[in-house]
Amino acid sequence: MRLWWQVVASAAFLMASSVWAEEHAAAPAGEGAAPAAPTEELSQEAPTRRYTEAEVKLLQELDARRIDIDRREQVLVIREKLLDLAEDRVSSQVGRLEELQTAIKKLLGNLSEKEEQELDQLARIYEGMKPASAAEVLNGLDNRIVYDLFRRMKQKNTAKILEKMATPKARTISEMLAEKTALPALP
Repeated sequence: MRLWWQVVASAAFLMASSVWAEEHAAAPAGEGAAPAAPTEELSQEAPTRRYTEAEVKLLQELDARRIDIDRREQVLVIREKLLDLAEDRVSSQVGRLEELQTAIKKLLGNLSEKEEQELDQLARIYEGMKPASAAEVLNGLDNRIVYDLFRRMKQKNTAKILEKMATPKARTISEMLAEKTALPALP
């Protein structure tokens, strides 16, 4: 408890000396010699000064507020550091995702080119077959594949194979050929 009063007295002394310094710093220079610093006067008065309960309570509240503000400042500093770390982490993940996106686009492009080459080769094979044999095989394939193959064939060969295909399948493929357009290429 004694230490607390010494701290309070020191605080009062510092406040009084700063007020005295502000008052005398603003005084004009020509007024003669400056009076002696109040340190001696205040140091003698400070221990004998008694604070009212309201002043003590106010000083305690101010101290509690200062502690609270210091804690909040520390929390804000920690949060700022965490945000910086999170931002760094997110930016590195975005970089990795962009690399993956580029790699995937490249792979899809390669796959698409390879798939196109295989379909072109398969279309030439079916064009070289007898129309009845090609129609028999194409009847068992998925409509999408048959459509892709017919798009790559010459119309003359497509017509001969369609003529030999099962009627429902030939109708479906004909509708697809009439309605569908080629899908756009990947950017």
